[in-house]
Amino acid sequence: MLTINFGTTCEEGDEKGTLVAHLLSGDEVEDGDTEQKGRTITFTATPNEGFKVAAWIVDGEVVNNTRSTAVSNTFTIQNYVGQVVQVEFEIDPTVGINNPVNLNIQMFPNPFTNVVNIVGANNSTLRVMDVTGAIVHIQEITGANETIHLEQLSAGVYFFRMERDGQVKTMKVVKQ
Repeated sequence: MLTINFGTTCEEGDEKGTLVAHLLSGDEVEDGDTEQKGRTITFTATPNEGFKVAAWIVDGEVVNNTRSTAVSNTFTIQNYVGQVVQVEFEIDPTVGINNPVNLNIQMFPNPFTNVVNIVGANNSTLRVMDVTGAIVHIQEITGANETIHLEQLSAGVYFFRMERDGQVKTMKVVKQ
């Protein structure tokens, strides 16, 4: 008998999603349960709103991630021999792009070179993400008109994710 070990890479209190495991029979297994060697186990990740699966990690090694391919919310091991399985979540930069929200935020110029002006984002949090979803800049926006300095960013496509009062608006921008 082997102990089944799995979980998320989230820190305690920083829940970005959940992970459950099922045997081929459909029976759910819990982290720490014991099972026979060689069983097929399917792990299913459920990201919380605003997050997506970034990578599956087996015995400390990344087996697939968003930098190499689209990552599925399920991962199956057909011959389980005691591996430790983890899932890593990341912010989904596409959340809020085509969703109607009450946040009346304007951002200009787009494309930009080093500085972006944001209007109407007072009392919100700005997260700037690259195309992989990695956060490259975070800033609290306190005023109604803010100038954001992003000289440190390379030219490319970015997502500006504005969050206020549980609402999210994401804007696609280009740095020249």
